[in-house]
Amino acid sequence: SSFASTDENRAALTKLFQSAPAKYSNIDIQKMYKAAKIADKNGDRPLARSILTQLREATPNDSRVVRRLARLEMEEGDIVKAREVLRDAIRANPKDAYLHQGLAQVELRTGNDDAARMSYREAIRSDPSLPNPYHALGTLEHSRGNIRAATTVLRTGLK
Repeated sequence: SSFASTDENRAALTKLFQSAPAKYSNIDIQKMYKAAKIADKNGDRPLARSILTQLREATPNDSRVVRRLARLEMEEGDIVKAREVLRDAIRANPKDAYLHQGLAQVELRTGNDDAARMSYREAIRSDPSLPNPYHALGTLEHSRGNIRAATTVLRTGLK
């Protein structure tokens, strides 16, 4: 079953209540994320990076923040840093399909098709119900002329 046991839930709640109080409320975090998106959209990358860095510390398991930070690095031409941001997050959360999808996109952007394929497949293994990596991997295979592989991936994703 995908539901946590009572003992697991109790352990998680105990850990939560024994941890230090959060620096930011959920509302603060939502506002910060929105402000980071606006700063990024307006071209104020230093402000966006600053807010995202604070969010990363406040919400270390939020893959949206990690992916946005990696995208900023990639858009500024620092592919090595973009990979590093994603790989660090994957080490902490190896089953986060969104992080694997983000790494695949970085690899694809750099022309590393094999690494992109591996990351898309890892995203699929991590969350078989997520349609994005099936679509992205199918699109990659199709664009490279691997029609049979593309069809297989896309059919599997539709099941």
